Amino acid sequence: DVTRCQGADLVERMSDVDLMITNDSGPMHLCYLARIPFFAIFGTANALEWAPPNSKYLAATFMPTGYRSLRGYSSDRIIDGWPASGVIVDLIINNK
Repeated sequence: DVTRCQGADLVERMSDVDLMITNDSGPMHLCYLARIPFFAIFGTANALEWAPPNSKYLAATFMPTGYRSLRGYSSDRIIDGWPASGVIVDLIINNK
């Protein structure tokens, strides 16, 4: 099942997942701290700077440095060089 949730609903559901797919966000760090298996997707942040140790992640080909260093950080714009959705699904399945 794929669910998008937030707040108390997110925290409640996190303990029930086999694998959480998340972007570079607070929930990614909560998964790490709670030892919940996760796969993070980085698009506008540098995974080498922000991913927890030993994380499994997928990152865009261009990773800027620093906090919110890319203009349009909070937009829905697709970052140049981002892999197709089928590539992302294959990476998640093969890195479980």
